[in-house]
Amino acid sequence: MPARSFDAMAFSESGFDWVDQRIARARKPLEKQRETIEILAVGGHYATDAEVLFKVMCRTLEDFEKDTRAIEDEMFAARADRT
Repeated sequence: MPARSFDAMAFSESGFDWVDQRIARARKPLEKQRETIEILAVGGHYATDAEVLFKVMCRTLEDFEKDTRAIEDEMFAARADRT
């Protein structure tokens, strides 16, 4: 059994609640950054750096969510194998 599967089995359901809360909180700065871009654009200001940062923030959150889903899948598969 790979080491990661062991970690997935050890991760509790409450851990996923915590992760879901972190993801929800991570979306707030994304919205703020989107608003900043809109304000800059409406004001005719340079927004490219803000847009790049926004894209990086989005990719980071997407990667985190992808990793979370992979861990959940491994955890549920490990539980199914034990039954």
